[in-house]
Amino acid sequence: MTEYKKLTETAKNLEKIGFFRRAVTQWRKAAFIADSEKKQEACIAAIKRCSGYPKRSF
Repeated sequence: MTEYKKLTETAKNLEKIGFFRRAVTQWRKAAFIADSEKKQEACIAAIKRCSGYPKRSF
């Protein structure tokens, strides 16, 4: 398994359990080592998604 794949799997698992800030860290590392622009864009989208959590409505 590649380092990129390990990082993305870890990030996805962290997202599932609600550790969004930690997931962002993993997504950033994955984006840095991504070997294609498409993978990098997917990581950036995930970073944006995780950065918006938790969404609170007061």
